[in-house]
Amino acid sequence: MKIKVKIYQEDALRKGKNAYGDLEIDIDPAALTQAQRDYLLLATRDLYDRLVMKGCGEATPEALISYLDYVIADKAAKEAKEKSEHETEVARLLALSDEDFKRADQRYNIARDSRIAARNAALQKESDKREEARRQEIIAGLLAINDAREFLASSNEYFRERHRPDSIKWIETPEIMNKRDIALLWCEARNQEERLKIELEEAAAYERKENQLSAWVLQHGTDNQKARQALGLLPEDEVINCIRDQVFLPLTRDGFERYERMTAADVCECEDGECDVEFEVDDATEMTADQYTAYKSIVQVAPEAANIQARVHKGKSERCEVTLIRCSVLVTVVVGELTLSREYTLPDPE
Repeated sequence: MKIKVKIYQEDALRKGKNAYGDLEIDIDPAALTQAQRDYLLLATRDLYDRLVMKGCGEATPEALISYLDYVIADKAAKEAKEKSEHETEVARLLALSDEDFKRADQRYNIARDSRIAARNAALQKESDKREEARRQEIIAGLLAINDAREFLASSNEYFRERHRPDSIKWIETPEIMNKRDIALLWCEARNQEERLKIELEEAAAYERKENQLSAWVLQHGTDNQKARQALGLLPEDEVINCIRDQVFLPLTRDGFERYERMTAADVCECEDGECDVEFEVDDATEMTADQYTAYKSIVQVAPEAANIQARVHKGKSERCEVTLIRCSVLVTVVVGELTLSREYTLPDPE
């Protein structure tokens, strides 16, 4: 069988040979090893169907066999070196902590070529057991919820900005994707726990509230209320209003005037009464002498541990060019599971 080869002029000159360029070598395929035949098949599949024997200055069967042995051995050595370097890199990456791994990823772009893709595939295979163990640790609660949420926030920011080279911080490896999956599971599990905790707390608070209202009716309610309570027909708002009246009875008994909410009719002076009135409420930053006297009296009579805040109410009509200001005191009391409040009038500002 004739094999087409190419011999370079400089290589032939070094060997002291006259023949160079496109030549033919007559060789028996049976004299070649399987590896030599496989390489020869691949190497001659180019446009000219020939083997370029770079560095070989003669076209003889012996030279061809020597050349094939050389290039096959060289290829094997390069593959072994690449494999060793790859295994070393894999071991290094797998040994990194999460933070070090993030910083290392800044030196890489997204995997594109087959070499990085092969490394990523190896990373995924070799990290399966490690990631599964980490998954179980996370689900078991060994990783702080804030760490998982921070991890997701960082990687999400990268994936949103992945097309901007100056913002690349992550390499989209299978390991990273596994970590994201784990963090998502962790966050979802913790979110579910938090939701369940809130639901249980709300249910417990609701039960305490129901027990509180039932106990109040039993102790302070009228016979009519007790009868409706026994039938499950007593409105909750009615009981709460009765408790509120009881809590604020000292202020009512001492004649403190309840504050009435400002309306548009209080502000608008137009005949048609169709002004757009804007309302706002703020905490008071100053008081007149009369206001402070009234405020102090309310504080003295208010229930113990009440929260008391002086407030300023404003109603403004641009059309009428009117701004109405009124002042009040908001008294808030926590009674068991109930937060009760009433607002009382302060003298108008001078």
